[in-house]
Amino acid sequence: MMRAKARGLGFTREVKIPEECGFSGYYAICTYKYIPDKRKYRLSMHIRTNKYSDSYKIDTQNVDTQYISGTRENIQSNIDRIVEQSAISGFFTSYIQKYEHLHECMKLGEEIMRDKGEGVS
Repeated sequence: MMRAKARGLGFTREVKIPEECGFSGYYAICTYKYIPDKRKYRLSMHIRTNKYSDSYKIDTQNVDTQYISGTRENIQSNIDRIVEQSAISGFFTSYIQKYEHLHECMKLGEEIMRDKGEGVS
């Protein structure tokens, strides 16, 4: 019997990016997993909005696979605080702009392909 190989990627938490930061309806998708040999949690983030069906990976050394301290009891509040501080500092701004730009390019590309008769139904 063939079995699919799987591995646990950790826990995921969705944190709303405060609207006071200039972006309404955006969320940080935070995946975290305890790494025993580092005695810290590995944290990676994506951003998403309800306007689109995908998310956009935040992949800088500042956040991508960042290791953060915490315990089982406080890791979620630590992540919430990181998202809030990142939003206040403007950290998410360029990622949200890139995410919006990507979708605008895809929309224009779809229109061009449809005009050429090569659009997807």
